[in-house]
Amino acid sequence: MTTATRTKPKAKAKAKTTIVATYRSDGLIRGPLISDTLQALTAAPAEGLSRNDIASALDVEPSSITPVIKQLKESGQIEQLGAARGANYRLSEQGREAVDRQAGEDG
Repeated sequence: MTTATRTKPKAKAKAKTTIVATYRSDGLIRGPLISDTLQALTAAPAEGLSRNDIASALDVEPSSITPVIKQLKESGQIEQLGAARGANYRLSEQGREAVDRQAGEDG
């Protein structure tokens, strides 16, 4: 006689949000995704966070923040450490100033 083994059904993974960036007339991304990304990097270790780490902290798909990271790098608000798939990001001095200004406006 054989007995069937019943397994517990696996919980469904929570779907991450895909953010569609909104662009200003000058082509730059606008909205909370920029400030949220900077905020996520405020607590980053010295070696920075990967794109996937940032996306996870924001609960979005990594592809959603790729243009945000590009814009923040080009504006000098974040620094890239490493290259390609091994790249990590951290706030630059200019990025820290932007976060501090935003905190001053909110408080």
